[in-house]
Amino acid sequence: MKKMEIEVEKQDNQATLVITDEDLAIGYILRKELLKNNEVVFAGAIKPHPLVNNFKVKVETKKGDPIAQIIASGNNAIEVSDEILEKFTKSLKK
Repeated sequence: MKKMEIEVEKQDNQATLVITDEDLAIGYILRKELLKNNEVVFAGAIKPHPLVNNFKVKVETKKGDPIAQIIASGNNAIEVSDEILEKFTKSLKK
């Protein structure tokens, strides 16, 4: 089983993550959480081609470090995922 790889390209208030060996759904989840963040001006996730095994997440912030916003939004996504798992587990016990 291959492990996910992440390449980070950063310039001023913009960053691009190139994520390999993972599903684009993770990119969409991260994008959704980034767009909830007031410091984020733009967030997008795109798969360059269906036969390519990677996708990109691009982020632009008003000012400051986009990596910090990516980490914060990733942590928010983990919290939501944990909450969904907890509710799902409780519903199975009923």
